[in-house]
Amino acid sequence: MIAQYSGVLILVKFMGLLSMVASLFIIRHVLKRLLKKRRNDQPDADSGMRSRFQHSVDIFVSKITLTQSIMLCLSCGDFISSFFVPFLSTWMVPKDIDLVWASGNVYTCTAQGYLSVMFFGLSVFSNASLAVSHCLVVRCGWKDEEKKRRRIAFTVTPFVCAFVFSIVPLIWQNYNYNGGFYCDISASPIDCDDSGSQIECIRGLNSRKVLLFAQLIPFLIAFLVIIASVSLLCHAVWMQERRMDRYAVSTTQHPSRVLTSQTTYQGIWYIAAFGITWVPWYCYAFDEVTGGGVVDLLDYLHVFTKPLQGLLNSLVYFRPKYLSVRARYVNQVRVLDRVFLRTKCFASPSEIRMNRV
Repeated sequence: MIAQYSGVLILVKFMGLLSMVASLFIIRHVLKRLLKKRRNDQPDADSGMRSRFQHSVDIFVSKITLTQSIMLCLSCGDFISSFFVPFLSTWMVPKDIDLVWASGNVYTCTAQGYLSVMFFGLSVFSNASLAVSHCLVVRCGWKDEEKKRRRIAFTVTPFVCAFVFSIVPLIWQNYNYNGGFYCDISASPIDCDDSGSQIECIRGLNSRKVLLFAQLIPFLIAFLVIIASVSLLCHAVWMQERRMDRYAVSTTQHPSRVLTSQTTYQGIWYIAAFGITWVPWYCYAFDEVTGGGVVDLLDYLHVFTKPLQGLLNSLVYFRPKYLSVRARYVNQVRVLDRVFLRTKCFASPSEIRMNRV
């Protein structure tokens, strides 16, 4: 059992802390952009505290875009799940279990399991919602500043799905220690629901079926939705650039596919970030459901990749901004380098001639 090693738990907690910080950066970035819009519409100085608060809420609701609202839900899910699962980890596992740093009880274990499925689910379904919204903005001509009803549909649906799929295991007492580093959908005692097992289950008798229908299948469907939405998005951008070829200055000019290339690479990063986090868990959960006995490699992979969800989402979110800053910096360096070489007091005549050529 990999969670028996304190060094592994320290690393898992550190990765969870990184994901929490990265998720806060996304939340801060979204709120900072909203505050810039708010400064242009300030309330009267004579208005009271309550009216100012109401005004701030109204401005927030009216100014936030479709993708910003989804990103807030996604990042909140990443932050809370990273806190309760990888960061707290075995601290919420019942202390009567022989496990490093186990300090909780049945109630803390149940709370950790519920919050794990709820907020990991919120992040997963928000990822799918974000991919679909980007696809519809490009393919159907939606504006990012969409109407309130569309924002509600794309933000409330992940909440509803996460709540429904997390409440069912709670009713059936399926949240128990899963043999890893936290409590999840599992039977108690561990492996009591194996075929031919002589151990009587105290809690969560049908945990494997619940794991299949409450987590594995919905999360897998969300992953397929993400792949399909990103593929349709890239295809839509490619079709738009093909339509622009008729306006090319020269017929011999090579068609530009810059936007298609940028969209495709960003989509690959988006899918890869989700896949790195969840594909090892898919394999781990499928192996658990089928009762094949968890392979050590899957145990190691899912322990070290699942806590990275918030961090990887943050890297994908800030990647376009990083590329933009890097391109601007490179252009400035090229200009300064050209000026430097053309300055006679710093460059030799041969260097100046080579630069002119």
